[in-house]
This record gives sequence, structure tokens and C-alpha cells, in this order.
Amino acid sequence: MYDSGLAIMCDGLANNKTLVMLDISKNDLTSTSIKKLSSVLSNSEIIQLNLRQNAIGNEGVSHLCNYIEKNCKLKYLNLAECRI
Repeated sequence: MYDSGLAIMCDGLANNKTLVMLDISKNDLTSTSIKKLSSVLSNSEIIQLNLRQNAIGNEGVSHLCNYIEKNCKLKYLNLAECRI
């Protein structure tokens, strides 16, 4: 998917209130992608987020932390092999 594909997906997620699981593992995403994703997800119903095997690094985790603070619905987060 890469960063450009995630930007398109985020446009669709912006108004989605029914999606509860999102698996975007192994998509070559970076911290730039996660920043965009986090801003969209803060108003979502997502309870499971799988980001396994993406190169989001510590900066991406920082963006995710900002999202998690705003969304207490998240119950499962997979960050295995994300270069953190």
C-alpha cells in the first residue's frame, strides 16, 4: 500500500463509524502514514488495530499515543516488528 495508498484509505475512513477492526500489517507504512492515520482514527470506532511489520519507528508510535489518548475504545494494538 505504501504511504500514498494509506492517504487514499484515510479519506474513506474519515466518515466510517462501523469499522471496528483494521489490519494494515506489512504495507511499508512509515511514521508519516501513521500521523495521517492517527488524525483520522481519533474519531473512529476501531477497537483492533494491526500495524505489524511496518517501519513506523518511535515517531510513528508517538503519533499513535496521541490517538490512543483521544480514543479509549482501542483494545488491541499490534506493533510487532515496527522498528521501535
